[in-house]
Amino acid sequence: MPLRIRTSPVLHACKFASESNLGPVRLVKDINGQPNIIGDGINVAQRVMSFAEPGQILVSRSYYDVMARLSEDYGKLFHYEGAKTDKHVREHEVYAISSSPSNLRRTVPLPAPKQTLRSEPAPASSRS
Repeated sequence: MPLRIRTSPVLHACKFASESNLGPVRLVKDINGQPNIIGDGINVAQRVMSFAEPGQILVSRSYYDVMARLSEDYGKLFHYEGAKTDKHVREHEVYAISSSPSNLRRTVPLPAPKQTLRSEPAPASSRS
């Protein structure tokens, strides 16, 4: 399901970054009994996200590798940003989503336009 973000004055004032990673995670309950996801997959995602500029979307090497193997076109969505070192002196290879993916071709057909029903105008004899 695509992510939709509605624009609002508050959202225009916010600066955010995003990251995607593939890695091991586990669902556990926290000290309040609430579900929580933990694991290296979450930790790496947080570290890679810390490298992003406001409004930038970065992905980890593992995420890029999977996407590039799914389709050559998917691989063209990203460009290599380099190896970055986090605060724990762990190195991460990161890729950014390209700002102009115009070289991509559509792999899924566009949905057919929805037909709308038009109401027929009333016959001239029944109008007042």
